[in-house]
Amino acid sequence: NKTVLQVLEQCIQQFMKEPYFSLVKNDSRFVKLILLRYIAQLSSSQQILDCFQFMYKNHIGRREIKFYYEWCLILEEMR
Repeated sequence: NKTVLQVLEQCIQQFMKEPYFSLVKNDSRFVKLILLRYIAQLSSSQQILDCFQFMYKNHIGRREIKFYYEWCLILEEMR
């Protein structure tokens, strides 16, 4: 059984192969979709943190302030 995070990563990795990915990876709508739709479905703070780390490592959302704000909230919650 795959976790939501594994499915999300596979979808994003497939999407990253598309030539237009570089145009949308920092699009606020794409970042918001990931943050609101997928992260909300993850069950633990560690899974959510893993998702943010995956996004950061793959340069997704790095130009969006909401990305860093939400990441900060998760880190604060884990303290």
